[in-house]
Amino acid sequence: MSLNPKYPLYSTESTRLRSFDNWPRGLTQRKCDMVDAGFYYIGFSDKVVCFCCGGGLKDWLPENQPWEEHARWYQFCPYVLLVKGYLYVQRIISKECEINELDEQSVPNDLEDDEKRKCETLSETLQLTCKICLIEKLNTCFTPCGHAIACAKCVLSMNSKCPICRAVYRKVIRLYF
Repeated sequence: MSLNPKYPLYSTESTRLRSFDNWPRGLTQRKCDMVDAGFYYIGFSDKVVCFCCGGGLKDWLPENQPWEEHARWYQFCPYVLLVKGYLYVQRIISKECEINELDEQSVPNDLEDDEKRKCETLSETLQLTCKICLIEKLNTCFTPCGHAIACAKCVLSMNSKCPICRAVYRKVIRLYF
Protein backbone atom coordinates (compact mmCIF):
# COMPACT_ATOMS: atom_id res chain seq x y z
CA MET A 1 0.00 0.00 0.00
CA SER A 2 1.48 3.30 -1.05
CA LEU A 3 1.08 6.26 1.31
CA ASN A 4 1.22 9.34 -0.84
CA PRO A 5 -1.23 11.73 0.82
CA LYS A 6 -3.01 14.14 -1.51
CA TYR A 7 -2.68 16.82 1.17
CA PRO A 8 0.53 16.06 3.10
CA LEU A 9 0.24 19.35 5.01
CA TYR A 10 -2.60 17.69 6.96
CA SER A 11 -0.78 14.40 7.63
CA THR A 12 -0.49 15.10 11.35
CA GLU A 13 -3.44 15.01 13.71
CA SER A 14 -2.45 18.31 15.31
CA THR A 15 -2.61 20.15 11.97
CA ARG A 16 -5.97 18.60 11.14
CA LEU A 17 -7.32 19.48 14.59
CA ARG A 18 -6.36 23.15 14.15
CA SER A 19 -8.44 23.23 10.95
CA PHE A 20 -11.55 22.52 13.07
CA ASP A 21 -11.31 25.75 15.08
CA ASN A 22 -14.48 27.08 13.42
CA TRP A 23 -16.33 23.75 13.12
CA PRO A 24 -20.12 24.36 13.46
CA ARG A 25 -21.15 23.89 17.09
CA GLY A 26 -24.54 22.32 16.33
CA LEU A 27 -23.10 19.17 14.77
CA THR A 28 -22.89 15.95 16.77
CA GLN A 29 -19.61 14.82 15.20
CA ARG A 30 -16.72 15.59 17.52
CA LYS A 31 -13.64 17.31 16.15
CA CYS A 32 -11.33 14.63 17.54
CA ASP A 33 -13.35 11.87 15.82
CA MET A 34 -13.20 13.72 12.50
CA VAL A 35 -9.45 14.18 12.87
CA ASP A 36 -8.96 10.54 13.86
CA ALA A 37 -10.81 9.49 10.69
CA GLY A 38 -8.33 11.51 8.60
CA PHE A 39 -10.44 14.57 7.89
CA TYR A 40 -9.60 18.25 8.01
CA TYR A 41 -12.19 21.04 7.90
CA ILE A 42 -12.16 23.34 4.86
CA GLY A 43 -13.86 26.16 6.78
CA PHE A 44 -17.13 26.13 4.87
CA SER A 45 -20.46 24.67 6.00
CA ASP A 46 -19.73 21.16 7.33
CA LYS A 47 -17.46 20.03 4.50
CA VAL A 48 -14.40 17.96 5.38
CA VAL A 49 -11.69 16.43 3.20
CA CYS A 50 -9.46 13.42 3.80
CA PHE A 51 -5.79 14.37 3.83
CA CYS A 52 -4.83 11.06 2.24
CA CYS A 53 -7.33 10.22 -0.53
CA GLY A 54 -8.69 13.74 -1.02
CA GLY A 55 -12.28 12.52 -0.67
CA GLY A 56 -14.75 15.06 0.67
CA LEU A 57 -17.90 14.67 2.75
CA LYS A 58 -20.61 17.13 3.77
CA ASP A 59 -24.22 17.30 4.98
CA TRP A 60 -23.49 15.33 8.14
CA LEU A 61 -26.51 13.78 9.85
CA PRO A 62 -26.54 13.29 13.64
CA GLU A 63 -26.19 9.51 13.31
CA ASN A 64 -23.24 9.66 10.88
CA GLN A 65 -19.96 8.34 12.28
CA PRO A 66 -16.77 9.74 10.67
CA TRP A 67 -14.94 6.41 10.23
CA GLU A 68 -18.01 4.65 8.88
CA GLU A 69 -18.77 7.40 6.37
CA HIS A 70 -15.14 7.54 5.27
CA ALA A 71 -15.10 3.78 4.69
CA ARG A 72 -18.53 3.79 3.00
CA TRP A 73 -17.74 6.50 0.45
CA TYR A 74 -13.99 6.03 -0.01
CA GLN A 75 -13.41 2.33 0.45
CA PHE A 76 -10.03 2.40 -1.30
CA CYS A 77 -8.56 5.24 0.78
CA PRO A 78 -5.06 4.11 1.85
CA TYR A 79 -5.51 5.75 5.26
CA VAL A 80 -8.78 3.93 5.99
CA LEU A 81 -7.31 0.63 4.84
CA LEU A 82 -4.15 1.13 6.86
CA VAL A 83 -5.76 2.27 10.10
CA LYS A 84 -9.04 0.32 10.08
CA GLY A 85 -8.27 -2.53 7.70
CA TYR A 86 -9.94 -4.19 4.75
CA LEU A 87 -12.32 -6.26 6.90
CA TYR A 88 -13.66 -3.13 8.60
CA VAL A 89 -14.34 -1.52 5.22
CA GLN A 90 -16.11 -4.64 3.98
CA ARG A 91 -18.23 -4.80 7.14
CA ILE A 92 -19.31 -1.16 6.71
CA ILE A 93 -20.16 -1.64 3.05
CA SER A 94 -22.05 -4.86 3.71
CA LYS A 95 -24.17 -3.13 6.40
CA GLU A 96 -26.10 -1.52 3.56
CA CYS A 97 -27.29 -4.96 2.46
CA GLU A 98 -27.94 -6.56 5.86
CA ILE A 99 -31.29 -7.59 7.18
CA ASN A 100 -31.32 -6.39 10.76
CA GLU A 101 -31.63 -9.70 12.60
CA LEU A 102 -29.73 -10.76 15.69
CA ASP A 103 -27.11 -13.26 14.70
CA GLU A 104 -27.12 -15.80 17.53
CA GLN A 105 -23.59 -16.89 16.67
CA SER A 106 -22.16 -13.39 17.13
CA VAL A 107 -23.13 -13.03 20.78
CA PRO A 108 -20.86 -15.81 22.13
CA ASN A 109 -18.01 -14.63 19.90
CA ASP A 110 -18.30 -11.10 21.30
CA LEU A 111 -18.19 -12.49 24.84
CA GLU A 112 -15.23 -14.70 24.01
CA ASP A 113 -13.40 -11.72 22.49
CA ASP A 114 -13.99 -9.70 25.68
CA GLU A 115 -12.62 -12.53 27.80
CA LYS A 116 -9.54 -12.83 25.58
CA ARG A 117 -8.89 -9.10 25.92
CA LYS A 118 -9.21 -9.28 29.69
CA CYS A 119 -6.66 -12.11 29.83
CA GLU A 120 -3.97 -10.20 27.92
CA THR A 121 -0.88 -9.74 30.05
CA LEU A 122 0.86 -6.42 30.56
CA SER A 123 3.96 -7.60 28.73
CA GLU A 124 1.95 -8.64 25.67
CA THR A 125 0.23 -5.26 25.66
CA LEU A 126 3.52 -3.39 25.88
CA GLN A 127 5.04 -5.58 23.18
CA LEU A 128 2.21 -4.67 20.80
CA THR A 129 2.23 -0.93 21.57
CA CYS A 130 3.44 1.60 19.01
CA LYS A 131 7.00 2.58 19.87
CA ILE A 132 6.47 6.13 18.57
CA CYS A 133 3.32 7.36 20.37
CA LEU A 134 3.23 4.64 23.07
CA ILE A 135 -0.58 4.76 22.92
CA GLU A 136 -1.96 2.95 19.88
CA LYS A 137 -1.48 -0.70 18.99
CA LEU A 138 1.41 -1.60 16.74
CA ASN A 139 -0.23 -2.51 13.41
CA THR A 140 2.14 -1.76 10.53
CA CYS A 141 5.26 -3.27 9.03
CA PHE A 142 7.84 -1.63 6.78
CA THR A 143 8.97 -3.46 3.65
CA PRO A 144 11.45 -4.64 2.61
CA CYS A 145 13.20 -4.43 6.03
CA GLY A 146 10.29 -6.06 7.92
CA HIS A 147 10.45 -3.90 11.05
CA ALA A 148 7.14 -3.53 12.90
CA ILE A 149 7.30 -0.71 15.44
CA ALA A 150 4.53 1.81 14.74
CA CYS A 151 0.79 2.32 14.49
CA ALA A 152 -0.79 3.47 11.24
CA LYS A 153 -1.24 7.03 12.50
CA CYS A 154 2.43 7.46 13.39
CA VAL A 155 3.61 5.92 10.11
CA LEU A 156 1.80 8.65 8.21
CA SER A 157 3.82 11.38 9.89
CA MET A 158 7.20 9.69 9.33
CA ASN A 159 9.63 10.29 6.53
CA SER A 160 10.31 7.44 4.10
CA LYS A 161 12.93 5.73 6.29
CA CYS A 162 12.49 2.97 8.85
CA PRO A 163 13.31 4.38 12.32
CA ILE A 164 15.12 1.16 13.29
CA CYS A 165 17.50 0.49 10.39
CA ARG A 166 17.16 3.80 8.48
CA ALA A 167 16.52 1.88 5.26
CA VAL A 168 14.14 3.50 2.80
CA TYR A 169 10.89 1.56 2.90
CA ARG A 170 8.86 0.90 -0.23
CA LYS A 171 5.56 -0.06 1.33
CA VAL A 172 3.77 -0.17 4.64
CA ILE A 173 1.72 -3.27 5.31
CA ARG A 174 -1.20 -3.45 7.76
CA LEU A 175 -0.71 -6.13 10.43
CA TYR A 176 -3.48 -8.11 12.12
CA PHE A 177 -3.05 -9.79 15.50
